[in-house]
Amino acid sequence: MQLLRDAHGVFETAPVHFGALLRMLRDRHGISQAAVVAHLPETISQRRYSSFELDGRSPRFDELTTLYRALYQAGVHYTIQDRRLFLALAQQKFASKKTHKAPASEEEWERLRLELAQIDHLPDEASLRRQAVVAQNTPLPRRETGHLLGREGWLNRLFGAIQQPSVMKVIIVQGPPGSGKTSALIHRTGSPWAAPCRLPVCRRV
Repeated sequence: MQLLRDAHGVFETAPVHFGALLRMLRDRHGISQAAVVAHLPETISQRRYSSFELDGRSPRFDELTTLYRALYQAGVHYTIQDRRLFLALAQQKFASKKTHKAPASEEEWERLRLELAQIDHLPDEASLRRQAVVAQNTPLPRRETGHLLGREGWLNRLFGAIQQPSVMKVIIVQGPPGSGKTSALIHRTGSPWAAPCRLPVCRRV
């Protein structure tokens, strides 16, 4: 096991190499190599697949999606961390290869990440982060406030109704949050809970 860092954080107990991850995923679900190979094309025999797990050979870049799908079809239930590990260890494996072939670009790794997300049907972290950023930067719709302008007449009528003598009086003031219902009472009465009114004299019994 090793410490492995990707764009999202550190895996404290990551497998030592890409092949170890393949075996860990199989063992976690009690799946044989033959069950995985049954979902692979003829170009990846059981011997070749076994060499991947033993870190003897490296799959081609275009075979990574095939391997991920074969494990899924064989019964592996992925987690988001499994996908992150798959990508991080694959990148580590390809970075260590001594080859003259140009390494995969960031765009190719991004396409691979999206392909893996389509296979495991789990949320795509990058897309969720982009949606969160868009939501944070999207201005809230302007609330209609025309009815709050020039409301002195409304306040006068309200407190006129409050001050009128009555045996029982219940007045409900409704309005959207922040429209000034409480501040209006404080302005006129000094208290958000009391309004000036003259209560009728009640006889004690």
